[in-house]
Amino acid sequence: MSKPEKMSKIRIVVANQQLKKVIDKLYELTVLHIISHNKDNELDISSPLENNAKIAEILVKAKAVMANYNIKEIKSAKESKITTEFLERTEKKITDIINRLAQKDNEIHELEAQLQHKTELFQQIEVLNSLYLNLESYDKLQSIATFVGYIKHDEELKEKITAITTKHKIHLSRNGKNRTVALFIEKDKEKEAAEILKQYNFESLKMDLINGLKGSSVLHSTRVHKEVAAIEHEIHQLQRDCKEIISEEAHYISSTVTILEIESKKTEIPLHFAKTQDTTIISGWVPAKLLQHINCEIEDITNNSIIIETLEQEKKDKIPIKLKNARLIKPFEFFLRLYTLPNYKEIDPSFLLFITFPIFFGIMLGDIGYGITTALLFYYLKKKMPSAKDLLNVMIIASIISIAFGFVFGEFFGFEYVSEQTGETLINLGLPLHKEMIENEVVYSFPRLINRLHGEVHLLGYDIHIVLLLGVIIGIIHLNLALLIGFLNELHHGIFAAITEKLSWMLFQVGIFLLIAPMINLFYIPSYISIGIIILSIILIYKGEGVRGLVELPAVFSTILSYLRLGAVGLASVGLAVVINENLAHPFLEKGGIYIAIAILIMILGHAINIALGIIGPFLHSLRLHYVEFFSRFYKGGGISYKPFGKIEE
Repeated sequence: MSKPEKMSKIRIVVANQQLKKVIDKLYELTVLHIISHNKDNELDISSPLENNAKIAEILVKAKAVMANYNIKEIKSAKESKITTEFLERTEKKITDIINRLAQKDNEIHELEAQLQHKTELFQQIEVLNSLYLNLESYDKLQSIATFVGYIKHDEELKEKITAITTKHKIHLSRNGKNRTVALFIEKDKEKEAAEILKQYNFESLKMDLINGLKGSSVLHSTRVHKEVAAIEHEIHQLQRDCKEIISEEAHYISSTVTILEIESKKTEIPLHFAKTQDTTIISGWVPAKLLQHINCEIEDITNNSIIIETLEQEKKDKIPIKLKNARLIKPFEFFLRLYTLPNYKEIDPSFLLFITFPIFFGIMLGDIGYGITTALLFYYLKKKMPSAKDLLNVMIIASIISIAFGFVFGEFFGFEYVSEQTGETLINLGLPLHKEMIENEVVYSFPRLINRLHGEVHLLGYDIHIVLLLGVIIGIIHLNLALLIGFLNELHHGIFAAITEKLSWMLFQVGIFLLIAPMINLFYIPSYISIGIIILSIILIYKGEGVRGLVELPAVFSTILSYLRLGAVGLASVGLAVVINENLAHPFLEKGGIYIAIAILIMILGHAINIALGIIGPFLHSLRLHYVEFFSRFYKGGGISYKPFGKIEE
């Protein structure tokens, strides 16, 4: 356990003409967490560096191309010296790329409009073809009422139309699933005809594009079909041209964006600085161990013509938090970033999370087979989801601990023992199984330290599951560990505050334990001693936390009992596994034949569901025990993350 890395507050005063090289060096060093300056009566806010507007303009254009054509970003690019000439050259090339692509896009849009027109024309001509109508006859018939479209069926349609007038012409054909109809009827019967067609779910088709066409509809259909194919070919060619341009220029565009984004950060950062007429003032935090290094580096590039001051920390300062943990522990910082970072004077609990979170998860899952499965699953997800590697590393460690507790509980996919024949085979392979009789049947049990499902202990006249008692014991240890850390955190407020606010709660538990010990025949101690300790602890709690502390006294017991979930969730998991194996799958296995496949399917689905529950439940319960029960006893948080200038966010 340790506190966050020690930080030093510095102020850099630099001449305006040297500001650019200092910013470049600070970006390269990646150590200064900049404090933004707010304008006041004494110092104004500095202005962006030269070329900031031009860089922003080029970035907007380049990013638009990347977004429109799905160009992937690259994390790093070869550094270039950003001069006015470089920007002019870059802008010219980016503009040229945009113009080339825009020209192709415009041509594509024009051709797509033509394609749509030709396609609709082709469809209208095909309707006439299906009805065996030529273009001239359709053109002549438009002087009377015309209906062309689709109907669901044509049963008795001709008869119904004939019933209202004999002066009509009707054509019917099947076009795929639909029936196509063309009805030409005298004008004064138009409404009656429309009502009849409505009974057939008539869907009208536009025929406006064939007006004025002469000759064979078949020839026109062939011609238009060829024109459609030619336009489609031309569009595909233009799309290939665009892809070739993107393929040739993608790396240039992406690397240019990366370079300019870095330069944009550098040119905009002065907006966080203060300025006078001739100087710029930069304030920030650096790790204390790097203070000398940053001084030497900056003084070197400015020929010592710079002022670097180390400032005293003030109470109001929001000191950035840089956690310092070993590589194995670092993934557990995820839980602190999810919750809140410790403040500068608090102990970093990442190491404790590294110890306790996997143990809590492992106790609840606690199965060799489940642990192996989840470890492989999380390893696979880690390869597929690099952004979630910290959480998945945590879960891999938790899965390994689950395997370890699987050996403690002697469980493999819910099985605690195997048949005599299987057991003898496994013994021949060197596995240390032991023979026993269960329900008049010889079986071989897996070795174990604790029988999670059946192991009990007699206490206070009751038979209690060992894993439930284990949860209570862990709860007592975990709670008092939190109080001990809280005691260490409070020492900077004085020893009396640390005793009354934290140690008093530990003393209260000692008094309760000494009071209960004679009742369970653990050892004897006069009751006046335990009662005296309890009264003393209550007085200290009242001194430290007032009435609120007295109100929270019963919460000590509810907090400890909350850890029963460590055993209860595990019992539910193994109970479900036993139901899957013995109640659902086993009857099918005994039948043999095809039923074996059904039994295997039941076990696969059943255990998959149980594993899913075994991941979600233990994860959430472990998280709750830490965030609610553990952290509430000592952890205040509220720290801000250390974000040095120049660090690329992952």
